[in-house]
Amino acid sequence: MIHQPNTSATTPNKKDGLSKLNDVADFPRWKSQLQDIMFDTKGLRSTNMDTITEASTLSTEYFAAHSDFKADYKLAAKDDDSKTCNPFDHRPESDFTHRCFAHALDKGHGFEDWLYPIYAKIRRSLCNKIQDQTQAVRRGDIVSLIRAIKIALHQYEMFSVDQIEVSYASCTMEKEGRNDLMMFLSVLATTFSGLRPFSTLPLSLARCAFSSVA
Repeated sequence: MIHQPNTSATTPNKKDGLSKLNDVADFPRWKSQLQDIMFDTKGLRSTNMDTITEASTLSTEYFAAHSDFKADYKLAAKDDDSKTCNPFDHRPESDFTHRCFAHALDKGHGFEDWLYPIYAKIRRSLCNKIQDQTQAVRRGDIVSLIRAIKIALHQYEMFSVDQIEVSYASCTMEKEGRNDLMMFLSVLATTFSGLRPFSTLPLSLARCAFSSVA
């Protein structure tokens, strides 16, 4: 009996245009296919997915019209010379941008239209193992999802236990979690989900987690 080679990992899904991502060997082709999708997507037209930020995924139209945000949006949409600007591009790290991003994560509304189908395509393309390793990422946070995928694939090459412990100990609720408990725990879980389950982390790391939350 002649066995045909399994090409499912390298053949794009006809609907989504993305191959199944099983391991690091699949990543270059998968990333190239994803970049093609992002370039072909109306409203995005990205030539470099690594330049996408949380702020760039937010919809100006949505927040300019939302009753809870439109007053602040009007103020934020002025640059230092009082000229109209995109507040998310002009001040991507502002408190206003962070509040809008948190709203989009909580409610599912407020992202650019292009994000929803691309995020779903990425998730569908992941093998079961990588889906489990990246499940802590909140839906809509495409930047963290892509980062978590890279960690899941390259973690043993990129990090040592000592480096992880130092990084983990310096993680704070204010900076990484933006004073949001669920977001902070998501950041922690995403960082370590590829290494081992959170419940089996060394005691020293677990202490860091709870002291940071406290």
